[in-house]
Amino acid sequence: MANKYELITGIFNEQIASVTQNQENWTAFLRTAANNYKYNFIEQTLIHAQRPDATACAEIGFWNDKFGRWVNKGARGIALFDYSASYPRLRYVFDVSDTNSFYGNEVPIWKADKRYDNEIAEALSNAFGETAGGSLAAVIDDVAQNMAVDNACNLINTANNLIGGYKAM
Repeated sequence: MANKYELITGIFNEQIASVTQNQENWTAFLRTAANNYKYNFIEQTLIHAQRPDATACAEIGFWNDKFGRWVNKGARGIALFDYSASYPRLRYVFDVSDTNSFYGNEVPIWKADKRYDNEIAEALSNAFGETAGGSLAAVIDDVAQNMAVDNACNLINTANNLIGGYKAM
């Protein structure tokens, strides 16, 4: 298990360097993160590194119990760090595309309605700082830049502390 954990740690470190290299990489990361918004930054980074096309990830029990869906045979899980134990370990999630339902149970994927773009843009500007305005995409870009500047060092330090804490154990 230690080897797999170290491999995933390496993937995380490489992905952090990659997503911050240029705007295209950052935008691609944000697409994956937006689809998997319930996960924290570290988990979103690992999801993006292993399955950038993931739209809705959950553990196997969640798919079985909440949605009546089953993970396809041979599907590869997305490894995430599991901080619930006192030792380093991994847990696995699966994208909705890795699941099926004998009963036709669909998974509702949240999407914003275009008619609310102006209200969403205004709310984002009010909550996250001044933006240049314009389209919702431009406002989201400005907000992301504001947040990245405000939080970049904290995110990287937190991630390194979490990962480093397990290495020291």
